[in-house]
Amino acid sequence: MKGKKTGGRQKGTRNKVTEANVAIASAEEQPLEVMLDNMRVAYRKAKDVEAAIIPAMISGLPLEQSFDAIRREVERSLNLRAVAQVCAREAAPFCHPKLSATVHSGKLTLEMLVQASYGSPPPPPQDPQLNGKAPQLIEAKANGHATKANGSKDS
Repeated sequence: MKGKKTGGRQKGTRNKVTEANVAIASAEEQPLEVMLDNMRVAYRKAKDVEAAIIPAMISGLPLEQSFDAIRREVERSLNLRAVAQVCAREAAPFCHPKLSATVHSGKLTLEMLVQASYGSPPPPPQDPQLNGKAPQLIEAKANGHATKANGSKDS
């Protein structure tokens, strides 16, 4: 005989996984925020190092010492930029999701594309030589003379 439920978890009570997700979500820093912050810090430090390269070049040190100091600063800048690049690459899928492929069912015609792009078919282009008049069709005759669609000869 089925009766009213008397034991077990009450409705709406969170399970262990939900509790863990809530704890992660309520943490002070989210993983994406940490990645973006690391990227910004590394990039900012790289810019600071690059700004210090010029003064190292004109510091008045002997050429060999000056070259070594500049080389170290350039390597440091490149390493910091590499760290920033890795952080940016790892954070990109969360900030800029990839577009999924669209599957079309049925035939796709040019008219459908034009209507989707413009809302309605665009008006035909106007030829400035016609001055707003409708163009007249010209038919070629076998004898080489062209006549207009209404039968009059074209000069």
